[in-house]
Amino acid sequence: MRQNIPTIRWRQAFLFGIPLALLEFSFFAVSMAYSSRLLPLQAVLLGLPLYLAIPAVAGYWFCRQRHADDPTGGSTGFRVGLVGFAICVLATALIFAVMFMRYINTPHIFSPRAPHQWGLYDPAQEFRTLATTLGILALLNGIGILLSVLGGLIGGALAQWTMTAHMQSGQPQA
Repeated sequence: MRQNIPTIRWRQAFLFGIPLALLEFSFFAVSMAYSSRLLPLQAVLLGLPLYLAIPAVAGYWFCRQRHADDPTGGSTGFRVGLVGFAICVLATALIFAVMFMRYINTPHIFSPRAPHQWGLYDPAQEFRTLATTLGILALLNGIGILLSVLGGLIGGALAQWTMTAHMQSGQPQA
């Protein structure tokens, strides 16, 4: 007998959303440390496939465990993507707030030998640069939420397909 369970619990969304956020944030953090090779926003673009892959696994897992319908995969993907988005953007905002507080509390002496001693950002426009970078990061991760819905739907469809194939072949489901 088949059960139709329309929603995923948030606890299960955190199970997949936290690793998604950690991987996405680590891409961003590594690019901040090595900005000469990879710009931070390019790292976010490289991390967008994670918003497709991890919710697909979550959608597959949830639909396979619960024997649920395809739309459940989409809601699974949305919740996983939303958790990943929220954690990644909040962690980045916290780090940017610390960077800005450090900047405004430190005396600035311009040195022609080291004009970029503050790293990637222009000290005169620090707040605008941080706010713009955070806004673009949020926008790109918002696109990631859409990709996570698609990933969840793909995972749910794959789960349905494998369950149907197992039923047709007469093999017991694992």
